[in-house]
Order: sequence, then C-alpha cells, then structure tokens
Amino acid sequence: MKLLKKTTQYYFVFLILTFLIVVITFYFIAEYLIYKDVESRLQSERKYFEEYMYVNHGKWYDGCYFIDNKVVVHQVSHWSTIAVFKDTLLYDRQANAKIPFRELNFYMKLNNQAYHISIRKSIIESRIMIEYFTVIMIGMLTILFLFMYFFQQRMANRIWKPFYETLKILQELKLNSTTKIEWKDGQINEFAELNNTLNHMILKMRSDYKNLKEFTENASHELQTPISVIRVRSEELIQSEHLTDRQQYLIHDIYESFNRMSTLIQTLLLLSKIENRQFIDVIEIDVDKLITVKINEYEEFFQIKKINFSYTKHQNFICMMNPLLADILLNNLIINSIKHNIEGGFVLLNLFDDRIEISNSGERITVEPDVLFNRFIKSKSKPDSLGLGLAIVKQITDTYDLHITYTYNHPIHMICIRRINL
Repeated sequence: MKLLKKTTQYYFVFLILTFLIVVITFYFIAEYLIYKDVESRLQSERKYFEEYMYVNHGKWYDGCYFIDNKVVVHQVSHWSTIAVFKDTLLYDRQANAKIPFRELNFYMKLNNQAYHISIRKSIIESRIMIEYFTVIMIGMLTILFLFMYFFQQRMANRIWKPFYETLKILQELKLNSTTKIEWKDGQINEFAELNNTLNHMILKMRSDYKNLKEFTENASHELQTPISVIRVRSEELIQSEHLTDRQQYLIHDIYESFNRMSTLIQTLLLLSKIENRQFIDVIEIDVDKLITVKINEYEEFFQIKKINFSYTKHQNFICMMNPLLADILLNNLIINSIKHNIEGGFVLLNLFDDRIEISNSGERITVEPDVLFNRFIKSKSKPDSLGLGLAIVKQITDTYDLHITYTYNHPIHMICIRRINL
C-alpha cells in the first residue's frame, strides 16, 4: 500500500472518530443546557404557584392561569422538603399524542394541610430544536470534513510530488548509463537532502558496477588463454606413448578436474554478469519456437537414457528477454530434467500463456525443495554436479520479473516459471 494512501486512511478514520465525538458531545451538551433552562423555569413557576396558594389560602382549581395539566395538586397526609425532577409522557390535545414533559415534584404545607404538587412543562419544542441543531451540526461538520479531506489530499499530493519524481527516476535508473541524473528542485529540505544522498550513492554504485563489469570481462578474457593451453597440453599428454597405467590415470584425473574447474569458472562469471545485468539487449522471445529447437537438440540424449519426452502447447508464452539468457534458461531446465531423471523415465513440458511447467520422474530428493535454487546445492546421488544450474535459472527469472517454484511429489519433480504480474 502506498504511503499517501495509508496516511489518508488514518486521516479519514481520525475525521470520522472526531465527527462522531463532536456530534455526540454537542447533542448531550445541548440537551443538558435545555434541561437546565426548563428546570429553571419550573422552579420559577413553583415560586409563582406557592405565592398563589398563600394568597388564596390553599384554594386551587384547574382553571387557574396554570393551564393544560401543567400543575397537578393532591392533598397528602405527609410531606417532605425534597424536590425531584423527572421526565414523563402526557397526552397533548393539540398534537393528539403523548409528548415528553419535564416534571417538578415537591411538597408544601398550608393551613395544617400537606399538598403534593407536580408542575410540568413540555420539552417537545426543545427536543425538536435539539434535533434541528444536531442535523445542522452534522451537515456543517460533514461539509467541513469533506473540505478538509480533499484539501489534505491535494496538499499531500503536492508535498509528496518531489518524492514520487525521485522514485520514478530510481525505477528508470540504469547503472550502465553515464547520463547525469537531474533531480527536480523542491522547496522541502528533507527531499533535497534525500536527493543529494541518493546522488552520492548512485555515483558509488555506478563506479562499483563499472569496476565489476571490467573485472568479469577481463577475467573471462584473460582466463581463456591459460585454460586453452592447459586443455591442449593435457590432451597431448593423454595421447603420449610409453605412459604407465598410473600416469594415464593421473593425467586423465587432472584433465577431468580441469574441465570441471573451467566449467565452474565460466558458470560463476555468467552468474556475475546476470546479477549485474550486463545482458542489456532485450527482444521478444517466442518460447514455443525456442522449445522446438531445443527438442531437436536434445532428442539424442532422451533416446540414450530411454526417457519418454512429451511437449504440450496449451497457449504460447511470450516474454521480453535477452536471447542468450532465454537459451541458457531452457538449456538448464531440460538438462536438469535429463540429468536427474531415471532410465526409462519421462519428461513432461507444458506451455501456457502465463507459465512454463516442466515435470520429470526422478529419485527422491535429499534436500529441502526451497534451497535447490541456492548455489552449490546438489543431490548426494549426483556428486559430479556443480549445483549451479538451477541457481542460474533462478537468477535469470529474477532479472525478468518471473517467479520460479519447485515442487516434489514422489516420483515427480516439477519446476514452474510464472509471470509475477498475473
């Protein structure tokens, strides 16, 4: 998830929580203030009522100025000084329904007679006012929060624009290029410092890349002459006369070890070149055509080991890759399926538009499947193997955004190469 999207999510959650807290707090504060106002008025009416009762010597009738059941008087045998407020519902003739009232209950004593008095005041208008104010508050806050949200989005996009421009430059960066990087001038010091730091790092990386490229090229070139000399001299010694069996054995052993060393050097140099992306020429590879060529090349090897080879093209697999690396990739996959197969076994190659699957019979593996793509990992049954074939395959697939997996379900070994973006 992008940083801007993540921060926006947090910001949006914060706005919602703030919105809810403000609305709920406003509602309860408004209700509290209205209740305090109603109770204050009820206390005033209590005072007026007590004065009325004293003036009229305790005489009270419903037709007094306290109308519509706002005051209810009952004679009681006992009395108390405690006054209590409470909510109640009473029938309203105009509304033809029960509406909420706030009620004040208290006692008074007059002419040796105790009275229980209930003074009631409708709060329906107050509740309607609270609801109106709450709706207005919700509407205003919604507009405010939407404005803040879009403002934050616009502001964040503008502030982070230099960062994304820097990121785009890094994504398109080529270490083998000598073009000077032109960073966008920004007004944010942190991004300017980041660009300066990246500039120093890139200069160092390009220098290291150039040195490593020169080393691999020089090593590859300089090793060719001594390797050729050693091979020729070893072959001459093998063909020499008057050699004892012991001498022939030793020379042959030296020759085999030399061939192994030569292959190892060439393979490691190839891996180094792939890792440093020195194969820069990329074309569209038709994998089906390449497989057809490889089948003809390795047909004799399948026959020698009596391996039943089957190729099925479900859809064609097209990819952008260096042609030499594509050839090496398929070579290593097919050689691996032959070398680690059993006599009379099988190889199944299936081609889809999003993946390549190659399965073969074989002996039980002695290592974990996850580590088979590491360098110098090999089966105990194949001690002569360099353990670099699948490492090269893995390096090539990583270079071209392909995902490789190895699965084993005795006796079937399967390697699958799949596009990452699918």
